[in-house]
Amino acid sequence: MEALPPVVGFNGVAEAGFPDVMCPVMFLAGCNLRCPYCMNSSAVVRIEESSLKSASDVLDQIDQITDGDDDDPGQLLISGGEPCIHPGLPRLVDLAIDRGYRVRLSTNGTRPEVLETLLASGKLSFVALDIKLDVFGNKEIAGFDPDQVSLMRHAVPRSLELLKLHTRQNAVLFAYEVRTTLYPPLVDVAEIESISSHLDPNGVYVLQQFRHTKGMLSPGVAGLVTPYSTDRIEYMADVASIRLKHVHVRRP
Repeated sequence: MEALPPVVGFNGVAEAGFPDVMCPVMFLAGCNLRCPYCMNSSAVVRIEESSLKSASDVLDQIDQITDGDDDDPGQLLISGGEPCIHPGLPRLVDLAIDRGYRVRLSTNGTRPEVLETLLASGKLSFVALDIKLDVFGNKEIAGFDPDQVSLMRHAVPRSLELLKLHTRQNAVLFAYEVRTTLYPPLVDVAEIESISSHLDPNGVYVLQQFRHTKGMLSPGVAGLVTPYSTDRIEYMADVASIRLKHVHVRRP
C-alpha cells in the first residue's frame, strides 16, 4: 500500500474553483515544476521536515471545522505543490471520499497517466488545470527550465484532452476549468490566443492576475516583473472570449 502524501498545510476555507466554490484545501509537499512566481514555495522547495503533517491528522482537523450535514461534509480541494507526483494520491482521494467529501484536484497537468487513473475511477468532482504557457507552440521560453517546458508541451495537451473527454461522458457529475497565470515573461496576447484556440468553447477559462507575494519561489526574478495593467488583462480576456463563452478574470 502506498504511503499517504506529505501535507505541508491546509486552509479551512479557500476558493476552490469557479464559480466561487468555497471549501477546505490541503497542500501537498513537492512539485516537478519551478515557476518563478509560485506563491507556495514552502510547498515546493523550502520544505521543512518539521512542517510536514499527516494527511489523516489534517483530515481530522478539517472534519472538525467543516460545516454542514455530517452525511455530506461538502467538497475538499487537494492542491500543492503538485499532487499528481505522489504515488499515494489515489489512496488520499479514497480516504477523503470515505469521510464523505467530494474531491476536487488542482494540477499542472504534467502527469496525465495519474489524472487518467483518477478520472477513470470516477472519484473526482472537479479539476483545475493550470496551463502555465503556450504548450501548443514552439516559441523559446527564456528563464524557464527547457526540460520543464518540454515536459509541459508533451504532457499538458494530453491532460486537457482527458478532461474534455471525461466531461463529455460525465457532465452531470464532473466539471473542470483551465487556468493561466498572466506572468508577463511567459504569456501575453499571442499565448492567450493560442491556448484559448485549443480549449472547449463551452468550457471555463480563468485568467489569473500575477502579483508579487512574500512567498514567491524566485523573488529575485519574479519580484522584478511588473504585473499587467487592468486594461491589458481585460484585453487578453476579450481575445480569449472571441472563441470561448466562459472567460473570467481572477484577481487573488
